[in-house]
Amino acid sequence: MDLRIGKIAAKSCVIGAMVCLGGALANAQVVYSQNFDSGTSDSVVPAATYWNDPTGAAGNYTGAITKSSGAAYAGIFGNGIPVDAGGSGYFLFEGTGNPTTVGTIIFQSPTFAVAPNTNYTISFYLTNEDGISPASLQPQIGAQLLGAPVSAAGTYTTNGWQKFSFTWNSGANFTASLIINDLNMNTTGNDFGVDAISVVGPATDTGFQVRYAANLNVGESYVDITNTGANGAALQGPGFGTQAGNICVNAYAFDPSEELVSCCSCLVTPDQTVNLGVVANLTSKTLTGVVPTSVTVKLLATLAGAGGSGTGTICNNSAATATITGIVPAGLAAWGTTVHAQGTGSATTETPFTAATLSAGELASITGRCAAIIGNASGFGICTSCRSGALGGTRF
Repeated sequence: MDLRIGKIAAKSCVIGAMVCLGGALANAQVVYSQNFDSGTSDSVVPAATYWNDPTGAAGNYTGAITKSSGAAYAGIFGNGIPVDAGGSGYFLFEGTGNPTTVGTIIFQSPTFAVAPNTNYTISFYLTNEDGISPASLQPQIGAQLLGAPVSAAGTYTTNGWQKFSFTWNSGANFTASLIINDLNMNTTGNDFGVDAISVVGPATDTGFQVRYAANLNVGESYVDITNTGANGAALQGPGFGTQAGNICVNAYAFDPSEELVSCCSCLVTPDQTVNLGVVANLTSKTLTGVVPTSVTVKLLATLAGAGGSGTGTICNNSAATATITGIVPAGLAAWGTTVHAQGTGSATTETPFTAATLSAGELASITGRCAAIIGNASGFGICTSCRSGALGGTRF
C-alpha cells in the first residue's frame, strides 16, 4: 500500500454520494487544516508527524515528504500521482505491513479547539494511483464515525482529485481530533493519495459575540440585535404558521476592572430587531452602583423554550442558566454604536459585534456570576429588557 499525499490538480466535489461544485463559505472558520506542503526531497519524517496509529494494528509504515515520487524509495512508486507543479512537496506514504483489523487509522490530527453545539464540515481530497482495490476511507472524531465510507472514482489520470465532505456536530465538546480510517484491508492495490484535509466551522454569524462601548459619559451607545431566522420560521409570516426559531439573547456587561456589572436576557423572534441602550439599560442599575464610562458587552444566544425547542416566548434567567447544549450556533446578528469625542462635540459610529469562541470556563464564569446577581435579589445588576426597533449610528 502506498499513500500519495500531493497537491490538487483537477478537482470535483463529492458530499456523500452526490457530486457538487463550489468551495468553502465566505467567512467560514477553519479550525484545522493539513496540506502537507513542507519538507524537502526525500526527507523522511517520523510517522507521528503526520500520521499516528495508537492501536498498533496498521503494520510497518514509512512516511516521507518529497518533491519527486520517482526519486523516493529508489523510484518504486513510479509517477501514478504527479508531484505538485509548484514544487512545494507532498506526503508520500508506503505500507509494507499486513493490517488485520478493520478500521485501520491512516491519519490522526493533533487536538484542535472547537465551539460546542456547532456544525463543522470535514473535508479531504482523495485520488487513486491505480484501479486495483480502491481505498475505502471514513473519517472519525472521538468514537463517532462520520457518514458512510467513500472511495474515489477511477484514477488520478482519469478523474483527478475528488473532494469528500462530512458534517459533524460538536455537541458538548470544546476540543476534537480527526481520524481517517482506511477500511480496505487489501495489501494488493489500495494505493491512493489524500490531500487538503480541513475542518471548517460556520461563518461568523455565531451564538457568542463580543464588542465594547466607550465614552458613556459623553453620550449613549446602543446594541442592535436581530434574529436571522436560521432556526425556524417567523412568529408572524407567510401562512402564519407555528412559531419556531425564537432565541434568547443573553447580555453581559463588564466594567474595565472585569466586574460583571449587569446581565439580562431578551427574547428575539425571527426577523425581529430589538435594542439595548448601554447607559439606559445595561448600566443604569449596576451591581457596584458605579456607572462605568466604558464596558465590554458579551452576547450569548440560546434557543427559547423547553429543551431548546425555539418555540418559547419567555427568557427569564436564561443568562444565568445557559448550557452548552442550548447555545445557538447561528441566527444571532448584532451591531453596536460607539461615541467618539471630537473637540467640543462628538460623533457616533456603528460596527458589528465580533464572533468569538466560547470556552467552558468562560461559560461557567459568566453564567455563575449572573446567577449570583439574580440570587442577590436586590435588583441591582439586572439590566432592563430590550426595546423594539433599532437605534443606529453612522457606519464606517
